[in-house]
Amino acid sequence: MLAKDLDDAKLPHETSDGLPLKFHSFRVTCATLLGEAGLNATQIASVTGHLSRTMVDHYTHATLQTAREAISKLA
Repeated sequence: MLAKDLDDAKLPHETSDGLPLKFHSFRVTCATLLGEAGLNATQIASVTGHLSRTMVDHYTHATLQTAREAISKLA
């Protein structure tokens, strides 16, 4: 299904590093972007379908933007 969507959108089937794009990879991206947008774990789980906070935490990655926001909150 993803291959057809990538073909239809004229997008590559791999990352710039040569790694294959997989549907599951977008779950990490989605969870991370939702976290960066300020959503809490319950809200993220409602979108990604995760059943536990542990899984939400596993799929939500810290980014440079996340680190910058955290540092900016220091006194």
